[in-house]
Amino acid sequence: MKILHVTDASSAGVLTSVTTLARAQSTSSLFSEVAFAYVRREDSPEQHEIQGLTGQHVSVHEWSSSSGPVRLVALTHHLVRALRSGRYDVIHFHSSRAGFLGRLVARLAGRSPDAVYSPHFFAFAQTGLSAPKRAAYLFLERAAAFCGDKLVVVSDSEGALARASLPGIAVAVLPNVVDNESLNDYTRMARTGSQGPRLSPAKQTYRVVHVGRIAEQKCPELFRAAIDALYERFPPGADVQIEVVWLGDGRRSLLGDRTQRIEVSGWLPREVLRERLAAADVVLFTSRGEGMPMALLEAQGLGIPVVASRVTGVCDVVEHGITGFLGTSPDELVGYVYRLLTDDRLRARMRQASQLRSTQLFDVGALAERSLAAYNSLKLGGGVTA
Repeated sequence: MKILHVTDASSAGVLTSVTTLARAQSTSSLFSEVAFAYVRREDSPEQHEIQGLTGQHVSVHEWSSSSGPVRLVALTHHLVRALRSGRYDVIHFHSSRAGFLGRLVARLAGRSPDAVYSPHFFAFAQTGLSAPKRAAYLFLERAAAFCGDKLVVVSDSEGALARASLPGIAVAVLPNVVDNESLNDYTRMARTGSQGPRLSPAKQTYRVVHVGRIAEQKCPELFRAAIDALYERFPPGADVQIEVVWLGDGRRSLLGDRTQRIEVSGWLPREVLRERLAAADVVLFTSRGEGMPMALLEAQGLGIPVVASRVTGVCDVVEHGITGFLGTSPDELVGYVYRLLTDDRLRARMRQASQLRSTQLFDVGALAERSLAAYNSLKLGGGVTA
């Protein structure tokens, strides 16, 4: 099978998800050719860095070096050429804009039966969204489904949402995964203390982190409120202190005037990000909705307990009371974070449970075979079998 992956969301979790899938497929005899095409965003890595993520067997194509509106024009232009070439058996679109444009172009080019779409997050499912906005996003998803009705979703809860909201859609579930073996190196590094000293060697200091893009989807106002409440429990000058870091970047203004309380790391190379994540004590992950967040899968693989919003995609990763906690309000989330930080045995137990769950359910092994099974279930690519 020859496959082309296409996205305009060429950074953060979507990029990690797609490049992980492309790498696995490219090293399998089931796929004779794997290509990855993208248009840049402001926070996209350089092309050679993306090539490093996919591995050398994936052909990587930057269809536009501009991060402005022209990139969508370039995306459409190159899509037309790729679809008309007939080179690929399956064209897999990732994220809503690429999915909308891609399925429309595929329909016009007569390649709709070969096109499949992975949203990685349904905008209409965001918590706190106004009714008009929710209706508009849902309308766009339903309209695009007329051009291509085959979806590969990344979690069971996202699949259930798709079936309930998009009548007549064909859905296959291919969960996001991580390479647990590679994560073990970072876990060992953190345990040997190579991450450097805490802020004050005379005090016990805990690290609380969020991971990802600072954007409305990540509900930064909830994170902000939770951190304010957490600092009330660990006031300056107390014997126990906290460090709070948002590992990522984006619209920093959404965090308000919290520079004294929340460090923003900026975009980090993957190795550095994993090092800093492995050194955390708790991940506090606020969100309005997800497909299945790669950040939480990596945190779980590193054995970091997670306190997170109870939303689509997140509930597939965090097993409440076993690998972390799920909540909704600032008080509820802070209560769980405080409980973890003040109970070493609970934190150790959840570390172990998190890594076990990651190994059993979310490991990269057999990803290529499972992706082929998903494509076959949707009758894509001529029915290639393992």
